[in-house]
Amino acid sequence: MPYLPLRCDWTHFAPSQETLAVTYDPPDAGRLVSVRLEVRDHANVLVYRSDALDCQGGPAAVTWTGALNVGNDAVQEPFATPLRAPYTLQVDAVIEPEAREGLRQPEDLPNTGLDPVMACEARRDQSLPEEEARALPPPPPTTARVDVLYHSVEVVRGPWLATGEALTRGTHASICHKLNQLGYYAGPPARAAAGTTDLLDKAKERFRRNHGDLRIIAAPTNANFEDALDGALGHAHGALPTLTDDQSAPIAEGTAIPQGNNDPLRVYVEAVGFDEDLANQTDEFLRQIPPNRSRGAINWSALHNKTASEAAKLNRPLVPLEAVIYLKGHDDRRVAAPRAVGEVRVDWSADEPGEDLSHLPLNDRVHTGTRTYVGRVLRSNHVDLHHDGGTNCPAAYGGIRTAANNFRNPFWREPQPYAPHAVPTEDAAAATIWVPAYTNDGAHPNRVGRAGVYLQPSLIAGDRYKVRARLSYQGRPNAMALEAANPVCQYETKPIVVWRRVEVFGVVGWPLRNHGALPAKCQARYAESFLRVDFSRTRYQAITAVLTHQDYVDWLAHIEVHATPVIGPLRAVLDATTLHDACPIVLRNPNAALSSGQKNNLYFFTNNMFSELVSAPNVPSAGGFLLDRIAQRMRTGHAPCGGIIMLEYKLSDDIKEALRTSDGGDVPTTSNGNGALMGIIDQDVNANADFVFTHEVGHCFWLTHHEAASGVVPQHHDQFDHNCMMSYPDWDGRRPQYPHQAPATFDPHFCGKCNLKLRGWDITHADILALDQPTFPDQLSALFYYDRADPGLRWDVELAHVQDAFTRVSRGLFRERFFDRNADFDTWMTDLGNCDIYHHVTHGNVRCAKHKVRVASMGTAVPRYPTWCRNDGAKVNRLSAEERDLCTRTGFAPAPLTEWAKSSLITPKTYWHDLSSVIQWTVDLNDSSQDIEFTYEQLQQAFKQGRKAPRLLAFFSSCLLGWERRFAELFISRGTPYVIAFRSRYQTTQALPFSQRFYRVLRDNDFAPDAIQRAFMTAAGDHPHAEPCLFTAQGITRCSAATRGGQAAFQGCDWSSDAFDAPRFPNP
Repeated sequence: MPYLPLRCDWTHFAPSQETLAVTYDPPDAGRLVSVRLEVRDHANVLVYRSDALDCQGGPAAVTWTGALNVGNDAVQEPFATPLRAPYTLQVDAVIEPEAREGLRQPEDLPNTGLDPVMACEARRDQSLPEEEARALPPPPPTTARVDVLYHSVEVVRGPWLATGEALTRGTHASICHKLNQLGYYAGPPARAAAGTTDLLDKAKERFRRNHGDLRIIAAPTNANFEDALDGALGHAHGALPTLTDDQSAPIAEGTAIPQGNNDPLRVYVEAVGFDEDLANQTDEFLRQIPPNRSRGAINWSALHNKTASEAAKLNRPLVPLEAVIYLKGHDDRRVAAPRAVGEVRVDWSADEPGEDLSHLPLNDRVHTGTRTYVGRVLRSNHVDLHHDGGTNCPAAYGGIRTAANNFRNPFWREPQPYAPHAVPTEDAAAATIWVPAYTNDGAHPNRVGRAGVYLQPSLIAGDRYKVRARLSYQGRPNAMALEAANPVCQYETKPIVVWRRVEVFGVVGWPLRNHGALPAKCQARYAESFLRVDFSRTRYQAITAVLTHQDYVDWLAHIEVHATPVIGPLRAVLDATTLHDACPIVLRNPNAALSSGQKNNLYFFTNNMFSELVSAPNVPSAGGFLLDRIAQRMRTGHAPCGGIIMLEYKLSDDIKEALRTSDGGDVPTTSNGNGALMGIIDQDVNANADFVFTHEVGHCFWLTHHEAASGVVPQHHDQFDHNCMMSYPDWDGRRPQYPHQAPATFDPHFCGKCNLKLRGWDITHADILALDQPTFPDQLSALFYYDRADPGLRWDVELAHVQDAFTRVSRGLFRERFFDRNADFDTWMTDLGNCDIYHHVTHGNVRCAKHKVRVASMGTAVPRYPTWCRNDGAKVNRLSAEERDLCTRTGFAPAPLTEWAKSSLITPKTYWHDLSSVIQWTVDLNDSSQDIEFTYEQLQQAFKQGRKAPRLLAFFSSCLLGWERRFAELFISRGTPYVIAFRSRYQTTQALPFSQRFYRVLRDNDFAPDAIQRAFMTAAGDHPHAEPCLFTAQGITRCSAATRGGQAAFQGCDWSSDAFDAPRFPNP
């Protein structure tokens, strides 16, 4: 059958959503009976043939929706997909010949003189004249090519139950699904249904402990769990969001995961505390403490470990993700056509971007070095396994990061996948896992055109993953053609950061107090460790709203039997039957005088009433009994009732007076953090309330004491940090070297080790402990001084370079100091003499002491040397004009510039001028004459009076402070081994890369003194135009630009050589 010439206006379309129109030409001869559309794929395989379309009443319209009907599986492949494109279309025609009568001469026409008549067919068989043939257009094509193309891919939050199936109540699968919805990650329901219940069992236990009714059932059945789960899901606050934005707003199912790099997303995992072991009169907290503390070798593997304990209680998070694939419409817009997507491969990967440590505290004034310690660990070879800046926790310390095949670790890869999607396949060569797009339209139509996986991050807070989904045609015979035809279809999410979360469930006041800014301050401190302490639904209740009078009586009886019997004699003076909001103990008669014995008994009772000490197997402590009774009364119902409960008490004035006048002589106090996230706080502690609260919560999360406290484990803390939350204030005034530790001003952060421990890192692993050993850089201190009044100096960028380099290798003190229109020489000198490495960022110049003015500088050629003292304004202007003219005439030729400079410009030895370098501090950005100056003479006098200079390096990132050698010589003579300064005007565009390069080399050599010259040579070689100079006692190394393009030339000079002052201009 013949094929008709045809045309199609679209080059591509989206099958199932768009209908392709095909036009065709009628046959040249015969009668068109019917047409039929035929479609072949890229391999010329017939994939579609339409029914015959009747044309007897006129040409039939030919269209194609993209449907396939030849050789395809109608369920798996109902429509044309990009994978088999391009498609070739043909219109097959049925044509009947037209009926004809023979030609005859009309009867009334005579035959004489007429040529014979020739049939049209006969005429067609004759060749056309050449010129006529050239004028005819080419025959119209009988085929049309049409593409089906991918447009893009988008990663969305998938549903927990993507199959949409109805799960039977009471089954493992049903319970598993509901636990996942509530954020108790229990794994795929199919896994639990298959009998692998380890993840399910852990999730059930976590849910049980946090559910009011279920927690008191010793062995709950599946039916009990179903009832509790339904109640929690039905409660307004039952299901806490697991994947959220940076403000904890949930990312809903079906919503695209946001893209970009700012404001990372969060995936939450429960923050759990330690458990008590009443049978053995101890708990996990105490079992982590070595019996010999810091004396002798410690076998850390024999002790309890927070990281291991949490791994035994928690499952890693699960985040269901789907890659939704879109096609390109005929007008190039995005079209959702899932049934035409095909079984395309989707590659999944998760980059692990390094953590920006700027959110961590670093404050030398209060000896806070959290950022330094955490950076030391994260940047070590133990963590940065691939030297790519990755900071996620390695498997050895509690995370999942590995040196080999790490690409697969953040994804669920067990045989039970994110149903109904396929089990991921690993591709080590491409460092991805991949899943084909789902195509079974008959089973799960809502999943067609998608490829799903579970993201399974680590348990370590702060670990981060930037998920990427990309279409791949690998393994297909037409892969190259598909790559060429389709755009790169890839989607990258924002970083998804693991956060831990705990609610402050209740604060019980005895009496109640106003917390003010306490919640916000506590939240901020824990947020530094990616732990969200949530006060949004905290119940603040008076003790009488929680406990009954009988509970109070039971508590006193427990104390009398198991803690101290002194309550017996006190019953005559205490109200032992009534619970009062005002105070834990109330005198029957506040005005009655107590005997000495009664006061002493009161002291013993008060000292024991909140004790943590467990004295008998299976018997709680006095404080534990009370907290357990509070938990029984508060943790009820279907609402989430896990989290922190703090009991805050306060003794009345009459009780405190009786205690002070007892033989004890003071008021006993108890504040503690206990198991099951409960604690007790004395409201009268001499410290900021937010510190005390945050400190005691820290104990609930396994943190031990640091300085000025009992129970100190040195290996649990950064010994260079003297502002740790787990320290006590300096109540006794024994540490005057740390004035910030005074009780009224103590405002600590968690030290670096506490920070990592809160995240979940195993800080007692041998590799981490090895990083505690002091190194040479740890003995150094650095001081960065800058002129804050002039942002044009870009001191913030230079500060970041220097600080980053120093704190990467040193836990020594890094101090940041500045003046902001208030420069004071004495303050500066005091700071200057108390550092090893000094870095200085201000303006600089050369000053004439004779005329009390600064000199002018060149403005056209480079380097920009001083020209003349401004006391002679006419000469300054003349030299400026000469410089411009010379540069214009000679094209910056170095020889004439050098001769002119030697004969015309001022030098340090110019007669009648006393020239020396001067440091400038801005007062008015628009008037440099107002600058505060630190002169050579001031510095010289200060050093003569015994003021000290930096012990290792003085780096002056300023103009002209190296133009004359006397300025540097002052520092060398006072014991500074190395001085770096610049002989020319020094532009910020040169200063920033120079200092960055210098300190990077120094960092890579652990700030070793013998590396300073190498670092200088490297940085100066890259950035020579401002003539950097390195001054040492042995001589001077001067660098200048040999060419305007930046080739460097180095010159060694002794301190008396005139060559140091000689001008040097670069060749073109």
